[in-house]
Amino acid sequence: MQDVVIVTGASSGIGSEVTEELAKRGYKVLAIASREKLLRRLYSFNKNIVPVVADPSSHKGARIIQEYLDREEAAVKCLVYSSTHRETPGTSKPSPLATIHLTEQLSRYFARAKVVLISSDKNPLQKDLEQILYDSLKDAVDTTQLNIELIHSQSAEQVVAEVAAA
Repeated sequence: MQDVVIVTGASSGIGSEVTEELAKRGYKVLAIASREKLLRRLYSFNKNIVPVVADPSSHKGARIIQEYLDREEAAVKCLVYSSTHRETPGTSKPSPLATIHLTEQLSRYFARAKVVLISSDKNPLQKDLEQILYDSLKDAVDTTQLNIELIHSQSAEQVVAEVAAA
């Protein structure tokens, strides 16, 4: 069974940086994003990165991820949510409820995995909302199988260190 790291929001920003750094360190990374051209352009050359075009907030997107994990007989070592719970004009970002739902749907693939929520926003209200998401996620899933961390950082290195510690 192969361990993989899933990174949502992998087509830009810190999600892209984390994906690239994890791949450099030898991790097999499922790079999840809904922008197909950008995702494939960024990652089609790297054998450690599997670009998965999917909206992780949708049932269809979750099924696409599950089908890959089933086909490859993979277990999730770490699930990294990169700014997925923030609304950005012109983009489709998952809601906090979608983040919880995806985590629950993928939970059968976890074997003592870690879930990392990246918070790169300095806005106090945004931090409060992310804390509520963090608390809700801890209440919604079986934390005997998951270690859930909320990282307040724009540093890809810090996120990669959290993955390595999983």
